[in-house]
Amino acid sequence: MAARSGRVPGIRKRGTSMLTWLSYQFSNYFLLLRTQDSPRRLAAGFSAGLLIGLIPKGNLLAPLVATILFSLRLNLPVAVLTAACAGFASGWLDPISHEIGLRLLEHPGLRTTWVRLSNTPIVPWTGFNNTIVLGSLVLGLAVAYPAYWLSLPVFRDLRRKLTARAEARSARRRPGGVEEAAVAPETESTVGSVMSRPRDDSAVSRACDEGLRVVNGRRFREFVAEIDRLSRTERAA
Repeated sequence: MAARSGRVPGIRKRGTSMLTWLSYQFSNYFLLLRTQDSPRRLAAGFSAGLLIGLIPKGNLLAPLVATILFSLRLNLPVAVLTAACAGFASGWLDPISHEIGLRLLEHPGLRTTWVRLSNTPIVPWTGFNNTIVLGSLVLGLAVAYPAYWLSLPVFRDLRRKLTARAEARSARRRPGGVEEAAVAPETESTVGSVMSRPRDDSAVSRACDEGLRVVNGRRFREFVAEIDRLSRTERAA
């Protein structure tokens, strides 16, 4: 009864490859936060993924719980990533899950309930009579609710920071924004002196007009270099 069912043989031997896969998933974690989902749905996905990840696989209980939770309004990518991380770490919680499941299965007041469930069709396929399966389910239910409320302010803060960063980046990319001044601050006086001159030369005027339309990011330096070149040509003539 105390043996763990549903664990894939050799999973701990492949811990290094799984850790590499998880590190790759973490690299895309903040991309998941940029979705249109609210912080509540992100926190709900984190809580559901934590519950699913703690339940041992290889029985009917894990897909049943996953189907019920994934039918709710939550962020599915966050739930899947959290379930993968929780499943990787669930092995270290086996002693705690075993102790919880053992006490529940041996409780005198619950023996009648366990016998009835054992005689109910399909229910034995859930593996509830396994100490670690039952203990992991109870442990996941106990952790999921506080995990939601603890992660909610974290997701709100992350969403606020990511939104502010995206707005700042968008403002820098606009023509005439902050980025142009930050690219070449040393040429500000040169550009001002050249563009403030009378528009006598048609080539310089066309270059200025074209520069005002296309100036942004990398092309700003090319624009300044072209203005300087035309100015030197005009002075040499």
